[in-house]
Amino acid sequence: VHMTDDIKELCGMTSIDASSSSTTTCLYGPLAEKAGLWVVALKTLITLITKSTNYEYYELIKDFDGAGGYHVLSYAIANSSQDYVAKLL
Repeated sequence: VHMTDDIKELCGMTSIDASSSSTTTCLYGPLAEKAGLWVVALKTLITLITKSTNYEYYELIKDFDGAGGYHVLSYAIANSSQDYVAKLL
């Protein structure tokens, strides 16, 4: 759940609490996408989920689904530049 929430912030789907994060040193939203961070974050999470299901451990995919992970993935695909959209598919 936390990893999906972090990716939501990275993609700019949720607001960032300025008191808990230094927005001057972090990339979020379109800047993070342009740097390729959306792809890195989502591929990492999807790989982790895929590997866990190979060992019949399904809790991570349930958490991903429950946290809106498919919506996050759809958002990233719909809002990615042509440079990165193919890597998300």
